[in-house]
Amino acid sequence: MGQYYRPVILLPAGVIIAYWDCDHYNNGAKLMEHSYIGNEVVDQVMGYLDNNPSRLIWAGDYADRLCPGGPTLYDLADDLPAMQTSHGHNSSLRYVINHSREQYLYLDEYRLGDFTIHPLPLLTAVGNGRGGGDYCGINLDSVGTWAGDLISTSANPAAVSGYRSYNISFREDSTYARAC
Repeated sequence: MGQYYRPVILLPAGVIIAYWDCDHYNNGAKLMEHSYIGNEVVDQVMGYLDNNPSRLIWAGDYADRLCPGGPTLYDLADDLPAMQTSHGHNSSLRYVINHSREQYLYLDEYRLGDFTIHPLPLLTAVGNGRGGGDYCGINLDSVGTWAGDLISTSANPAAVSGYRSYNISFREDSTYARAC
């Protein structure tokens, strides 16, 4: 079966304060149905993070439960109304900044054409590899490494001053199918 995902914003104590439902944007909820440059769900999250550092997790419904028999982050989001933001596509948001690791992604390096994988959902995904529609390809071991970190976006290159560029690419590849 397929695993569905929701981007969620957490307080430091782990309390969800916001989430996005892919259905509201006429997108598939499987990770690789919406994890692309220019996708509306990703754009909404990017807009929310614009100069607004927040703890982000792209929570899968097959991810580990918070306690034995308890809910997942995906489940807990059901207790809140989904974000109905209208940030729209803002191509000026060129930087994804991980304040926890003092790293940043420069998105102009990823704008290669239609269906270029956006690194933000994959870097913050929790539960990947447990359901259909999950990511399987190069740099599989990096999926989820930014989950829960303090992330923001910016159009201003000064926002990444003193931070290291993080160069990572994701490309689906059937040769990795056995690892997934």
